[in-house]
Amino acid sequence: SIGAAHFTHWAGSHPEKVKQCGVVGAVLVCHGTSARPAALAVDASGAAPFILEAYRDILRSNFPDLTVFQDIPGFDPAKLSAARTLREWDEAVLPLYGFQKHEELLDAVDTTPEMLRALPLCTVFLGAANDPITPSTRLLEGGVHQLVSDCAVIHCSHGSHMAWWQPVAGNPLHLEQHWARDLMVELISILADLPHPSEASEASETSPSVTSEASRRVLSCFPCQAVMRRH
Repeated sequence: SIGAAHFTHWAGSHPEKVKQCGVVGAVLVCHGTSARPAALAVDASGAAPFILEAYRDILRSNFPDLTVFQDIPGFDPAKLSAARTLREWDEAVLPLYGFQKHEELLDAVDTTPEMLRALPLCTVFLGAANDPITPSTRLLEGGVHQLVSDCAVIHCSHGSHMAWWQPVAGNPLHLEQHWARDLMVELISILADLPHPSEASEASETSPSVTSEASRRVLSCFPCQAVMRRH
C-alpha cells in the first residue's frame, strides 16, 4: 500500500542504489498506480480515521511537542488535530514539506511510468479487484506489467485491501486473512531463493509447506489472473 508506493518511488528514482544495496526482488501488496485515486478512495471508503490515528501515533512517538515546528510559516498544529480526512491532513502538513498546493504534493510522491520502467529488480504486484482503495484492476489498466521489465501482476477477484490482513485494533475492514500473509511470505521466499521457515523447521518430502497449501486454497477459492513480463 503506502509502503509499496514509497518503495517503487525510491527504487525507480535510484536504481543504482537498489543494486548497491543488493535488493534482489520485491513483493508489492496493494500498490496503487497513482496517488490521486488512492487518496480519494481512502476518504470515500471510510478508512481515513484509521489511517490518521496511525499517523498521530507516529507523531506522538517522535514529536510529542509540535511547537518545535511553530517557526515554519503557515504550519498550524491545530489543523492536524482537527483533520478528519486524508486531504485535510495532507493540506495541514504542506508547509512542513515546503509545498504551497496539494497538487504539488501529489506530484512529488507519485511513482511515474518512467520510475516503473527504471525498476531494476524482479517485482511481484499482488492485489485484489475488490480492494476499495487500490484495486488491482488499476494495475492492469495502467499497464504496469508492460512498464516494469521483469514483473508479474497477480490479480485476485477477492481479498479486499490485503495490506491490512491482520485484525489490528481500529482496522476499518476487520480482516483476518492469514492466507494473504502466507502468500506474501511464499512469494518473498521464492524471489530471494530462500527456504520458507516452515520448510526449514519441518523438512519433509511428504508434508507440503504451509504457504504452498495456502496458495492452493487461494487459487481454488478466488479466481486469479497472473500477468507476467520477463525482460
